[in-house]
Amino acid sequence: MNIDVRLAEDQDLGDLVRMFEAYLNFYSVIRSASEIQNFIRERMHYQDSVIFIAYGCATDAKVGFAQLYPTFSSLSLKRQFILNDL
Repeated sequence: MNIDVRLAEDQDLGDLVRMFEAYLNFYSVIRSASEIQNFIRERMHYQDSVIFIAYGCATDAKVGFAQLYPTFSSLSLKRQFILNDL
C-alpha cells in the first residue's frame, strides 16, 4: 500500500480522535472522545503542535498520525521539534 503524509487539517479531527484514542488505549490510558477532541482541537487552534496524518493513496483511509511539539535548542541555537505521539 502506498502511503501519503500531509499536515492535518480541521476536517481530519474525527479521524485524529479515533486514532488518538487507540493510541492512548495502547498505553492503557483511558480518555473520553470529547477530552481527546478538545485536546487536539486546542493544539491545532493555538498551533502549539504540528500534527501529520498518513493515509492510503488508493483508499484515502487514514492509517496513522504523528504529533510534534516545537522547542528550541540552546546548543544549536535553532528551533527543534520533539516527536511525542506516533
